[in-house]
Order: sequence, then C-alpha cells, then structure tokens
Amino acid sequence: MKPLKKSIQKFLKSRARWNQKIQSNAINDEDVALIVNTSILGELCYVFLEFDKPLHFQLLDVENLLETASNLFFEYLCLERKYQPELYAEAHADLVEKYQVVLRDMYKGNPTLATFSLISIVSLLQKRDAIIKAKSIVSFVPELFTEQPREAIEASMDLIFFQTNFGLRTTTKLDEKCIKLLEKYLLEAIKEFDFLFVSRILRTLAYVNAPESTATKKAIAFLLNYRPRRINLILEIVTEKGRQRLDEDTEMVKLNKEIMIAVLEWETDFRFYRDLGIL
Repeated sequence: MKPLKKSIQKFLKSRARWNQKIQSNAINDEDVALIVNTSILGELCYVFLEFDKPLHFQLLDVENLLETASNLFFEYLCLERKYQPELYAEAHADLVEKYQVVLRDMYKGNPTLATFSLISIVSLLQKRDAIIKAKSIVSFVPELFTEQPREAIEASMDLIFFQTNFGLRTTTKLDEKCIKLLEKYLLEAIKEFDFLFVSRILRTLAYVNAPESTATKKAIAFLLNYRPRRINLILEIVTEKGRQRLDEDTEMVKLNKEIMIAVLEWETDFRFYRDLGIL
C-alpha cells in the first residue's frame, strides 16, 4: 500500500475523532444500522492509521439488516470475520455461502449496479472472483459525456464501475477527451459543493487510471478541507408510503464514507471491494 501523505493522515484522524462521537451517540440510542455505518467508516480510518486496538468495531446482533440493508449487513460481516473469526465461522459463514447463489439469480433478473455491489461484497467474504462477464465491453466516446444531463453522466459512470469491477479490472480506458470532460464536471461539482458527485467522479477517474491533474488535485483538496454540512444532505425522500424523514447522523456518516473511499482509492491502491476487512 502506498504511504499516505501527511494531509491524508490529518484528514483520517479528524474523521476518526468525529466518527467516534457519532458512534458513541448511536450506541446510547441502540441504533444498530448507524453503529454499523460508523464501524465501517472507522475501519477505513483506523486501518491506515495503524491503531493497535479496533476501537471502532462493536459486537452486534445485525440479523435484521439482512432484509433492510443487505450491503451494510455483509460489510459488517467483513469486519466480524477480521476481528471475531470464530464467531463468523460459526454464525455466518454458511449463510454467506448460500446467499451467493441467491444473489447471482437476482442479478440475472435485475442486473443493476446495486445488485453487483452486493455480489462484490459477498464475494469478498468468500475470497472469490466477483466478475460477472458482460456480453461486450462498451467503448466510451466523448459524445457520451458531452453536454449530457447528470443522469446520463451517472449512468456512464455506473457502467465504468461495473466494467472495471470497482477498479479491480483494467478492461476500460478513457481517451483524453473523455477524461477532460469528466474533469470539467468534477470542477463544476466542486463549485456546487456536491460532495457525493465529486467523490463518484474521482472514483471513476481512479478506476480508469486517469493521470493526476489540476482538477483531481482540486477535488482532493476540496474533500480533505471541507466538511459536509446539513445543507449537503438529502434528509427527506418520497416512498410508496409517502414522505420519509431520514436521520441526519446516518446520512452524514454515509456521505463521509463515500468521501473516504474516494480519497483512499485515488490516493492509494486501496480498493473497497477487495480490501475491506482484509488489511
């Protein structure tokens, strides 16, 4: 793993302190999902800071998350396997094995990035190849990124996430024009303080091995030096049951997690779907 710059170390220490406060409150409130989210964010901090004790990991009953937040459930199992291997082997190893088959059937009927990310995290637990071969690899041309609405840009980035298996494969390359267009959107997202979009574009550029540029340097500086605030969060969504209020701490931790992954995947050779619970 590449050595971390001092600015990245400072960033990790700051987020670790903030995350510990949020986790303490979540423990008091017995909010299992939030405790797990802070455990994952804490892992991303502490594994690079090389703390002697896993201060962030909490033993929890997470069975309910399998239905309500499957990705979070299996991400937690990555930490359980690392810090409590005997418990993992006894309580969850068989479940993971059986779920892999279910997921591949799900993917055949619903080949979305969300399903593929779930397959990837389960495959990480099994130390298996998560690659699901596409019938063809799409070649990206500048027209796909030129004057396109955000939805179209994000769809193209989703495809890059899939084709590169979240940065684990080198099957997709972008030419200079495509990279310059993504950097343009990156700079626009920085001006709008859109932390999530900045993080996603930075991960996309990392996955296609784009060279460092003025735009990527500004993106890293932005993510390191600005802390998301309430105005950067979506705290209300519309569901079939009507408007649903989201928890501010949970959404803030989830956003910080995306920022952390983007920074680490750009600045180091860390890959979330290969290294979580392994390092």
